[in-house]
Amino acid sequence: MGDTSKHLTYFKVENFKRFESFEMRDLGQFNLIVGDNNVGKTSVLEALLVCEPAWVFVNRLFVALSYRKIKKQFAYGDVEFYLNKTSSDNNKIQNKISFDSHFSDATKQTIFLEFENDKRYIAVRGIPNDSTGYSMHDRVSVNTFFNTPFIPFFKGHDQDLNQFYSQLQKNRSQKKNFIKCLNTIVPDLEDIELSIPASFNGYNDTIEPALIVSQKNIDSTLPLAMFGDGILKLFRLLAEIVLNNGTRLMIDEIDTGIYFNRFRGFWKVILQTAKDNDVQLFMTTHNEECIKYFKEVLEMDLPDLQKDVRSITLVENKKTKLVTAHTYNFEQFEHALAVGNEVRA
Repeated sequence: MGDTSKHLTYFKVENFKRFESFEMRDLGQFNLIVGDNNVGKTSVLEALLVCEPAWVFVNRLFVALSYRKIKKQFAYGDVEFYLNKTSSDNNKIQNKISFDSHFSDATKQTIFLEFENDKRYIAVRGIPNDSTGYSMHDRVSVNTFFNTPFIPFFKGHDQDLNQFYSQLQKNRSQKKNFIKCLNTIVPDLEDIELSIPASFNGYNDTIEPALIVSQKNIDSTLPLAMFGDGILKLFRLLAEIVLNNGTRLMIDEIDTGIYFNRFRGFWKVILQTAKDNDVQLFMTTHNEECIKYFKEVLEMDLPDLQKDVRSITLVENKKTKLVTAHTYNFEQFEHALAVGNEVRA
């Protein structure tokens, strides 16, 4: 990582969802998180949304939890309920959730979320002991278009892609590079434009703009929504990487929607774009082919990134139900795959 980076190198969370205490050490810029089903991989990504001020963090959590469609209608107050139950005792409620973060620039940050039973109250404290407190309802209602650096496994085409692209295309060179990256999977892609809906008698309130794709040697254009899951997934990933320049992005089940013979090109463009935009990635997968091509791209195409790669295996103790994270650098990860060890736990 470069001198200007401020990426996580250590992360610890207590009393968050199923984790009474969970920590990850020796983090890199590219972190592939693996583990058995229901071990808490997605919960780790949600915990990594932590930030100041508290209302931004709560908004992010609201959006991330809403993606799971736990309830038909999800209210702000539900955030507390879904966050602070612990797995060892389902009746145990923790009123304080803590997050400890260490960064590559040697700075540290500690954040607490506190809940009170008589009102929806959050207090956030950082170092050195400065504190701010306010009600969840002091802020505007949840905004699903507010930047939440979290991509759920099933998120394909949606109207938020229009917003992402409208921001991205404000910079011509940025847009040009974005199109070039998409060419990895769509070789004949020439341009993408955000259409302006035609009005009908002066009214177009119910017509949403659409992303329109132009291809080489083809006069007609097609809506992006008509392309396959792999293209839509890559479009979303690249757009969010560019828009989260200099920060971190969490991606759940990164392999979803990508056909296995496209994994090499997919990994190459994702990792290189993240490197170019100084974005720290936390990605989960349970796909053996995805892991295999992750290693292959780093060996054959992007060897300079190997030092920044980590494989993190989550393992649950069957007796205590506590989850531990085992971090491996690229050399250890490579050796484990070479001798046939199961890195997915």
